[in-house]
Amino acid sequence: MGKLNSNLTDKEQLLRKKAQIQAEINNYPGPIAGCDQQFNHLLAQRAEIRKALQTLAEQKK
Repeated sequence: MGKLNSNLTDKEQLLRKKAQIQAEINNYPGPIAGCDQQFNHLLAQRAEIRKALQTLAEQKK
């Protein structure tokens, strides 16, 4: 996922990255057969962030 800003909490960093990825997904052009590797990568990143946010939430319970 790359280096995140150390001044923000883990949750804040993940939420910012999730919003950035969601914006990219929302603005992604229509599919072109065989050329959607970047889109699939964005979906995978979003899933990783959701999982990390869920883990953080469970740790605080």
